[in-house]
Amino acid sequence: MGQLLVPCDEPGCSRCSTSQRPLDAYGLLLLAKVAGFGGMVGLAALNRFCLTRLLAEESEVGIRLSLLLETSLAFAILALVALLGRLSPLGS
Repeated sequence: MGQLLVPCDEPGCSRCSTSQRPLDAYGLLLLAKVAGFGGMVGLAALNRFCLTRLLAEESEVGIRLSLLLETSLAFAILALVALLGRLSPLGS
C-alpha cells in the first residue's frame, strides 16, 4: 500500500529525498476526522432526501439504522478530536 505524501517545508530535511514527506499520525487522524464528518453529511442527506419517505410509510428501520450510524460517527469524531488535542501538528 502506498504512502500519503505532503509537501515538506523543512529546509535541509534529512528524512526527505524529495520535497515530500510521509503523512504522520496527526495528519492521518485529521484525515479520518474529515472523512467521518463527510460520512455524517452523507447520512444526513440520505435522511433528508430518501429515508423521510420511508417514515411516511411507517417503516422506521432505515431511519433507526441511519441515526445509529450517524451517532456512532459523531462519537468516533469526538474521540479523534480528543486524540488530535494530545498530538502536536508539527510532529515534535
